[in-house]
Amino acid sequence: MPVPLLVPPPVAAAVPPRVPRPDPLAPPPPGLVHVWRVPLSGPAADDSLAVAGQVLGADEAARAARFVLREDRRRWTAARVALRTLLAGYLGVAPGRVTLEYGRRGKPRLPGQGADGLRFSLSHSRDRALVAVCRGAEVGVDLEHLSAGPARAADLDDLAGAVLAPEELRAYLLLPPARRRAALLRRWTGKEAVLKATGHGVTLPAARRLVVPDGTGTPRGVPGAWTLLRPRPGEGFTAAVTVRGRNWTHVCTDFLPAHHGTRYGPAPAPERPTHST
Repeated sequence: MPVPLLVPPPVAAAVPPRVPRPDPLAPPPPGLVHVWRVPLSGPAADDSLAVAGQVLGADEAARAARFVLREDRRRWTAARVALRTLLAGYLGVAPGRVTLEYGRRGKPRLPGQGADGLRFSLSHSRDRALVAVCRGAEVGVDLEHLSAGPARAADLDDLAGAVLAPEELRAYLLLPPARRRAALLRRWTGKEAVLKATGHGVTLPAARRLVVPDGTGTPRGVPGAWTLLRPRPGEGFTAAVTVRGRNWTHVCTDFLPAHHGTRYGPAPAPERPTHST
C-alpha cells in the first residue's frame, strides 16, 4: 500500500500594510511657515517604518541601507517617510508618488512648483525631526539636541572659536561655562538653517562669516533679506528656521502618523517673534 504524501499547507504571503493617502493639507498662506514636529521613536515611528518599503524611492532605500547603526537607519527612514507623507498631503497624492529632485549640493526640492510653489526643509537629531514648509521662498531648518558637541569644556570653546563670528564669540565667552553649550547650539542652528536655505552648503568658513541672532531676527553676512525664526521643538532641543524675505511667522504642529490614516495635531496660532541678538 503506497504511503500517502503529506504536503504542508501553503504559507500565506505576508501582506504589507496599506499606505493610506494622507489627509489633505492646505498650503501655508504667504508669510507663514508650517513647522512639523516629527517623533522618530515609539509607535508613531513604527507606523512610518512599517510602510517605508512602499513609500521611499530606490535612492532613499539605498542611502538608508548604508547606515551602520540600526537606530540611525531607523530614525533616518522614519524622518524621510514623514517628509514624504507631509508633502503628499499638500500635493494631494500618495506618499510614494512624491517626486524629489536634488540641487548641486544635495538640497532636495519638488520639481515644477513655480515661483509661488512649495518649499521645504528637513532636519533631525536624536529621536526627533522638524519639517519646515512654506510657499514662494527658500527655507532651511536645523535641529540639535542640547547635549550635542564635545564633552570637554575646552573642546567646546575651541569649536566656538571655529564657527562663531568675532562678535558672537565675544558674547559667548562672557557667559558662564554652564550656559555656553546651549548658547553655541542656538547660534549653530541659526547658521545651519541659513546655509541650508541658501543652498550654499554647510562649511565652517561659511558659518563663521554669518552673524545670526540668539533669538528671532535678521541674519547678517548673507546676500538678500532673510528672517530667522525660533520654533519650539520640545524639551531638550533647540532649533532655527530661516526663510527668504521679511516679516515671516511660523506655526508648530505635531505629526502623528497611524496605519488608519495620517492625523495632524491641532495647529496653534502663529508664535510671536522674540527679537534678540
